[in-house]
Amino acid sequence: KSNNLGTGWICNWLEEIGLPEYKKAFHEHGIDGRVLNLLTMEELLALGVTSQLHYLSIKRGIQVLRQSKFNPHTMVCRAGSCDQIERWSIFRIMDWLRTIELSEYAPNLRGSGVHGGLIALEPGFGHDHLANLLDINPKKTLLRKHLQTSFNQLLSDQQFETKRDYILRNGMPMPLTARLKRKKKTFFGSKKSAGSGGDDELVCPLNLGRHDDPSRRPSHGSKSQKMKNTTIFLNPQSINIVPP
Repeated sequence: KSNNLGTGWICNWLEEIGLPEYKKAFHEHGIDGRVLNLLTMEELLALGVTSQLHYLSIKRGIQVLRQSKFNPHTMVCRAGSCDQIERWSIFRIMDWLRTIELSEYAPNLRGSGVHGGLIALEPGFGHDHLANLLDINPKKTLLRKHLQTSFNQLLSDQQFETKRDYILRNGMPMPLTARLKRKKKTFFGSKKSAGSGGDDELVCPLNLGRHDDPSRRPSHGSKSQKMKNTTIFLNPQSINIVPP
């Protein structure tokens, strides 16, 4: 239950999803599990989150918590604990980078907001975004190709197909420096309930991913496996950054 997660736990969770810079703001505003679950876009902006990438990180992080019924042990930090990438913390992602011989780039991921939920559940987040966040020189094409292959192997067939379809529909990448727009201030958690406000006003809509199966893993030799060298981008036009 989200009610069981206090503000201190949420601050630790921000560390695990790679966004420690917001711990102070979340703590000062008393953001606990209940408020986080129903956090609105206006409230997110009031907390100082203006990066579109960070918004997506928090959005998918909340989705993962919902899938686990707000289990306080959802996020995985160590190798061997869980092969369900949605639950991987940023520390587990950094450990994975070391296993694919990219250890020198792993420290560049700190503070980026990249965790397993963002990689697996955000349709537009692709290997090129990860390569840029790791600061891998675009001229190092073989290294980027290696990262692309390793990145795609993390995905289930369903996740890979969703990302592939996304790029076929949209085609243009989102700049990593894209910003959200502020509308107006709000009061955190005041008289808030699951039925208050529109679902599209929430950072993570309640119906998001409701029918997804996070445990579905790749099947070797499948069509998707053979196509996992597809380039994936993010189109900002398909994301409702600020609700109407």
